Amino acid sequence: MKKFIKKLTLFTLTISVFIGLISVNAGYTYDSKGEPIYSTEGFTVNELPYTYSGLGIDSSTLSVPSDLFVYNLEDPNDENNLIPQEMYLTDSGLNAVYVLNTNFQLTQELTKFRLVPDKLFSTNASAIKTRSADGKKTTLLFPNGVPTQAELDDPEGAYAGKGYVELQLYKPTSAYRSVTSLYEEVDGHKVKKYLDLIYICDKGNNQIVVLDQTTYDETTQTYEVYQVLTKPTDELDSTKEFAPQKVVTDDKGRMYVIADNITQGIMQFSTEGAFQRYTG
Repeated sequence: MKKFIKKLTLFTLTISVFIGLISVNAGYTYDSKGEPIYSTEGFTVNELPYTYSGLGIDSSTLSVPSDLFVYNLEDPNDENNLIPQEMYLTDSGLNAVYVLNTNFQLTQELTKFRLVPDKLFSTNASAIKTRSADGKKTTLLFPNGVPTQAELDDPEGAYAGKGYVELQLYKPTSAYRSVTSLYEEVDGHKVKKYLDLIYICDKGNNQIVVLDQTTYDETTQTYEVYQVLTKPTDELDSTKEFAPQKVVTDDKGRMYVIADNITQGIMQFSTEGAFQRYTG
């Protein structure tokens, strides 16, 4: 009898420990047979969700938040650590990209961009479009090189980073100047220059707008355009529109684009905006 009691006690303790191991910080779901599948607990909400009004965004019209990108910089003291800098919230319903600081405070509202024709890099200016007052896309014309503003239409994604590369040259006299073409060769030594850029998938206008982060103008609340990636006509025929939804770059400046109605894969573009291949 004593042996039985000892065995029963040991069995009970074992079951208690087993149950304790499962129940402590454990959650579960169910399989197709209704049996529980134990797993770690899901995330819990420690604060109330952020609303547009709480972020300082006028949401009097219908809104369609479609993308959120956090721009990080490498920690100078630890290459494996990233420090958040800004957040880019894209809303295709409001035709805007909202820039927030790490305290979720609105710092910029991007609805339009500034174009200076003679400063555009590797861009077919005649193919750039803007959203007009009646909601129709309009091809821009540049009168005598005068800077022109254009508006976003149904943007679906934004990305910021140092992924773009521009080649510059040192002459033997140490005079420093830019070249217009990324691959142009002149006398001197080539030097890579990384630019701080913002990439916006301007889906409704069938283009990707690349903005120079150093050119923000407080008066007009716009950035100057560095480049516009328009429809690759050598790859997409007249029956297919170029409708970019997401974009990122690599350390060589190549762009990787997910586009609507493109099923062959992720579109890869060179730094000059030329279509290279499908990947993924």
